[in-house]
Amino acid sequence: MDAVIFAAGKGTRLAPLTDATPKPLLAVHGAPILGRTIDALPPGIERVFVVVEHLAEQVEAYCASRPDAAKITCLRQIPERGTLAALRTAEPHLRGRFIALGGDDLVSAEDLARLAAEPRGFGVCRASRGYFHHVEVGPDGTVLGCRQPTDEERAAGITIATGGY
Repeated sequence: MDAVIFAAGKGTRLAPLTDATPKPLLAVHGAPILGRTIDALPPGIERVFVVVEHLAEQVEAYCASRPDAAKITCLRQIPERGTLAALRTAEPHLRGRFIALGGDDLVSAEDLARLAAEPRGFGVCRASRGYFHHVEVGPDGTVLGCRQPTDEERAAGITIATGGY
């Protein structure tokens, strides 16, 4: 199985921290977020594709310095913006099933193992803050769609996408 990690964004909401350091390389408790994500990947992940753009050279150098660098390939994002463009950048390299993750999300090995075990997984959690879209989930856990929540729904707590697919 492959993993695609989206690490191309500018991280503008965290400026000035991200002016000189890409958001996936910001340290949390002494380790870069991207490193924590790669370390949490399930053992069945054979190849990791990291899609880069903003300050790409730093992410590429970090990936090349890791002990598991042989299974990591950095791909420069196609000129379009957004998550779909990042996935389209990786698409020609993928073989069969894969998981896709944000390069700036903190994830647990347990959650990634559960995600990888699903034939079609979509990470969700409950939130009551922020301006996220509500992910509608059916009684069997199937994702039915995404929509703008009402203020009442947001106050009560909504289901949001976690960035793991």
